[in-house]
Amino acid sequence: MFSRPLYSFSFARLRHLNIGHSAVTDVGLGRLRVFSNLTSLCLQSCEGVTTGGLLSLLECLPNVSDLDLRNCAWVDDSTLLGIAQHCPALQWINISWCSLVTDTGVLFLMVSQHLTDLHCLWCTALTDEGVKGLGKQCQSLANIYAAGCGGISPQIVESLKCKGVDIILH
Repeated sequence: MFSRPLYSFSFARLRHLNIGHSAVTDVGLGRLRVFSNLTSLCLQSCEGVTTGGLLSLLECLPNVSDLDLRNCAWVDDSTLLGIAQHCPALQWINISWCSLVTDTGVLFLMVSQHLTDLHCLWCTALTDEGVKGLGKQCQSLANIYAAGCGGISPQIVESLKCKGVDIILH
C-alpha cells in the first residue's frame, strides 16, 4: 500500500526526541539515525546505551543543539570528546550526575563555538581547572550549573563572572 517507509510520512521532520528513562539500547539508537533533523535529544537515565552507541547516532545528527545525558553512568570524558567532534551546533548540554566526567572531558567542549549552557550538577570530579578553561575558551558560554561540584571554588566563580559567565553553585 505504501511505497515509502512509514517514518517518512510522520517523523521526517522530527526535531525533539525525549526517550529518557527508557530501556533503549545501542540497537534502538541505531534506528534513530534516519531522523537527521533532530535538534534536541534526551537520553536521561538510559542505562542500556553506551558511548559507542551515542556517538554512532550523533554522526548522523549534525543539527543537535540540546543534549540531555543526565544520570547516565556510562558518560565519561571520551563521550564528551565524541560529542565535541560530532555536534558542531551544540548549545546546551546536561551531564549532571555523570560521575565519570572529569576536567579533561569538560575541556573537550571548548571547541563548541555555540555552547551557552552546561549543566554539570554533582559531577564531583570537576574542579576549578575544567570550569576555568571552558569559561575562558568558550566565548558563547553564559551559564554553568554546578551544584554539588565541591572542587569549584568561589574565586573561580568570581573570576568567570567578570568574563560574563555565571556559575550557579546552589
